[in-house]
Amino acid sequence: MTCLDKDDTSFDDVLLEIKARWGDDRCVPMVLPTSDGKAVDILNCPNDQIPEELKDRVKAIKDHLIELAAETDDSLMEKYFEGEELTADEFSEGLRKSVHDAHLIPVFATSVKADMGVKETMDSISRLFPSPHDYPVKCAEGNLISAEEDQPFSGQVWRCSNDAFIGQMTFVRIYSGVLKPGMEIYNSTKNQKEKVGTILYVDGKKTTEAEEAKAGDIVALTKLKHTYLNDSLCAVGSDIKFDPIVFPSPVTAYAVEPKNKADADKIGMALHRATDEDPSTRLDHNTETHELVLWGMGDMHLEVTLEHIKNRSNVEMTHHTPKVAYKETITGSGEGHYKHKKQSGGRGQFGECYIRIRPKAEDNPEWFLNKIVGGAIPGSFVPACEKGFLEGLGKGPLVGSPVINVQVELYDGSYHDVDSSEVAFKIAGARALHEAIEKSSPVLLEPIMSVKVVVPDQFMGDISGLLNTKRGRILGMGQDEGLQSIHADVPQAEMFKFCSELRSITSGQGSFEMEFARYEQVPAHLASKVIEEAKALKEE
Repeated sequence: MTCLDKDDTSFDDVLLEIKARWGDDRCVPMVLPTSDGKAVDILNCPNDQIPEELKDRVKAIKDHLIELAAETDDSLMEKYFEGEELTADEFSEGLRKSVHDAHLIPVFATSVKADMGVKETMDSISRLFPSPHDYPVKCAEGNLISAEEDQPFSGQVWRCSNDAFIGQMTFVRIYSGVLKPGMEIYNSTKNQKEKVGTILYVDGKKTTEAEEAKAGDIVALTKLKHTYLNDSLCAVGSDIKFDPIVFPSPVTAYAVEPKNKADADKIGMALHRATDEDPSTRLDHNTETHELVLWGMGDMHLEVTLEHIKNRSNVEMTHHTPKVAYKETITGSGEGHYKHKKQSGGRGQFGECYIRIRPKAEDNPEWFLNKIVGGAIPGSFVPACEKGFLEGLGKGPLVGSPVINVQVELYDGSYHDVDSSEVAFKIAGARALHEAIEKSSPVLLEPIMSVKVVVPDQFMGDISGLLNTKRGRILGMGQDEGLQSIHADVPQAEMFKFCSELRSITSGQGSFEMEFARYEQVPAHLASKVIEEAKALKEE
């Protein structure tokens, strides 16, 4: 529990909320704030240094902790009921087991900015939290990995970063054995050997070289050549692989562009570097909207990422809400015809196409049908017509978006022995298709996202109402680890601001994830607005 230096923060109020969420008996404060802005470590503070205002409360908490520790072992419980005091080791081990079994959830009062309770919190974590021996890890094959030092080394890469002075840093969580500088290790994911150079413990901007690292340590290795995020590392001669870490899918997007022309050449490298280091971000180059889209976990996450890029790479960017990647299709059938004839001295250009188009099922691969008979168009020119159709499908008549789910039938045409060429038939095919689409009741399609929102019970009504205002269709509701989940289909155009709206309504207690589901027709009143905006943009 942090930010206790803020004026409107109440430790006791927040503690009550935590207890209501996780259980009154399980959630126990281990570090308490004092009225003069200091912190009291419940387990380690001498009685004479406990403020008078907290003595009764500290005693009650200690009595409860003794009871929790005794409950972890029958012999300790018997000792407790007989009125005997637990030894320091019994008390400490009992609390560690209680935390391990989730019977005790420690709550710490801290303020990093005011340096209040930080040391006490770290000391308590060291004393109470389970060690690697308490949580055996399984490899991808399901075999237990022992954390003992005499076992072969194994570990997994969970982060990569590039330091201006050190270079490439690969962060590894060690699961077994011992890692030392100069060792040769095996990347079982890439089937490559690596040579360990320097092993570093990283504390903020400070790094300390280590002579060795053991199970439970998180260290940074320098200058590895073949190793990246989620790779498994092990001793040479072993072949231990770990399941890849599943990172949350980004849900908020900014379309970014350089603030000035001088940064245009550097923006791509800076963005790729940032996304390589943070797996919860993603960079897309949307070829349909011609935008660079940076995805993250929220507005604050993206703002911090852009600020980090500015400070490290000296690249400034502006951002705006991304454009929606609309598509177009047809709801009826139609015919098109175009004769391309051009004479400008010397050899001319001639090509003529007659086509029919109709809606096509999405899973039907046959989008082009060649129905030419009698040599109306020579077979050597049919591929040129097909190229023209593909070109025409790439830019629809409504907003210039790609046209999908259309079957094109070429059934007639004409040619000239001298003037016909591939270019002429390509142009004729594209123009004929454009005419046919306009006669086939074209409509605008928008991407629909499958959304799952998880919120506490009290926000269900507000979030359901918010999704309804966003043209969402609620598909179901259910329980999700003590919270309520809502499953809905929502147009992507309505989801760009949902992250900040959800955070505002739920005070940061709600979360959501989404993925592309399909394309659906845009309602007529909204489609006309989108089409008008596209025409106005084209005229500028």
